[in-house]
Amino acid sequence: MRHYDDNQQIYDAPVRSFSLSDIALPVVAVVGFLVIGALDGATIQVFGYLLYPIERALNAVFFPNAATPLRGNGTALLVLIPTIAVAGIAYSICRAVCLALRSGNRDFPGRR
Repeated sequence: MRHYDDNQQIYDAPVRSFSLSDIALPVVAVVGFLVIGALDGATIQVFGYLLYPIERALNAVFFPNAATPLRGNGTALLVLIPTIAVAGIAYSICRAVCLALRSGNRDFPGRR
């Protein structure tokens, strides 16, 4: 597409080319779903046993009457990833608050 400016010069609009992320992200998503599907079909449960104590403790605190199932590998992995992300976000927020409170105490006399 051509654009004319006030000087009657022609400028061609840049054409966006494909980048590595345009190709890599869908490939990673498809491979991820294939891995989760393969893990769900595996007979040995690894992620289910990692997730069970965490999910049981959270259910006991927030939903006391809920039954906690032992999940398959793929399902447990899909639940475990956001659980770890939420725990990391909570840790970062708590750390930032503690650092902010600690830095506020430096202005008092007698503190080093």
